Amino acid sequence: MAHNQPSNSKKQLIKPLAMQDRLPKRWLLARKLYKQSTMQLTNETIEGQFLITLAKVKKLLATEHPTCFERDYRNDNTEDAFAMHSFMTGTFYFHLECSFTYSYDISYAFNNCEHEATIRELIKCYPLCTRAKEVSLQPNFTTYFGRVLNVQDDKYIHPL
Repeated sequence: MAHNQPSNSKKQLIKPLAMQDRLPKRWLLARKLYKQSTMQLTNETIEGQFLITLAKVKKLLATEHPTCFERDYRNDNTEDAFAMHSFMTGTFYFHLECSFTYSYDISYAFNNCEHEATIRELIKCYPLCTRAKEVSLQPNFTTYFGRVLNVQDDKYIHPL
């Protein structure tokens, strides 16, 4: 495999939640509850800017990262109701979710990223800066990334 990770048959993939344990996706509830409101317009703007920023980040990181994890969770509640989109390489983590209070929030983290300053400038732009929070991945970035690669299906792990 291109990313030197065990094949799906050797991984301990995340088991999907049982149907009776799945909650509706938070972003869908937010859209229904807050349609045509300032909150919904802000959420849509955050999501759009997240995706634009992610496209720019991918271009920056494309030459230095052989492996990335990327998953669009917007219509997938097999793991949780809050996640919307997640992207991770060995040096950068970027995650969009719809919170319990229906606001779209972004988490990000760096690990000796060559393009950290440039990415920070992208995240500083309004409106991302109002909903983006730097996080510390546990127990550390490298271990967290390794675990992601080991529990996620290979269809979400690919070269940039």
